[in-house]
Amino acid sequence: MASGRHELANDLAKAYMNKGVALWNLGKLNEALAEYDKTIEILKPLVANGRHKLANDLAMAYINKGSALVDQEKYSEAEAEYNKSIEIQESLVKEEKRIELTNDLAMSYWGKGLALKNLGKINEAIKIYGDALTLWEETLLRGEIQNLPNMAIVLGIRFDTHKQAGNDDLAAKDMQRLHQLFRFASAAAARSAHSACAVPLGASLPSGLSR
Repeated sequence: MASGRHELANDLAKAYMNKGVALWNLGKLNEALAEYDKTIEILKPLVANGRHKLANDLAMAYINKGSALVDQEKYSEAEAEYNKSIEIQESLVKEEKRIELTNDLAMSYWGKGLALKNLGKINEAIKIYGDALTLWEETLLRGEIQNLPNMAIVLGIRFDTHKQAGNDDLAAKDMQRLHQLFRFASAAAARSAHSACAVPLGASLPSGLSR
């Protein structure tokens, strides 16, 4: 019976999360935040009481809440939510080796970077953008190319952040790396178009994207 109640609670949490995302897409941020809070209210005690498989679902609720807070320009509150998601996901990815969650952790870093940049914490933002890029570089080395668009976006954001900080040399390097990434993506797409097999991408990875 307890297990059944837990499953029902998890299903309800998913429904709240999905409703929150729909409301966020409609620009109804306060209503979306209320749904994310309902999700967190359900998942947090479940995870604390041993439902460890729901830990990343809880982290994703924190990410979504952080995103809505960024849209409301509540950057300090957003940073706090991203810190919660990062704490969970770093444990899952780095300690438990849940490499399938690498992109989720990178997304947490990206969101926190946006909050930090808008708080004027430019150097901290630049560092955490680099952390996200490092994770995506690891996925490329495993032959996973689906995160290339996110890498390109964050490289562009870090380029702008370097320019804002007056780091012209570092900005130029990011632009160079962005061009390398576009060439890499084009080559990978061309190879995929001519082969039904998985393509080993590691040898062609542009070097030093995250530095």
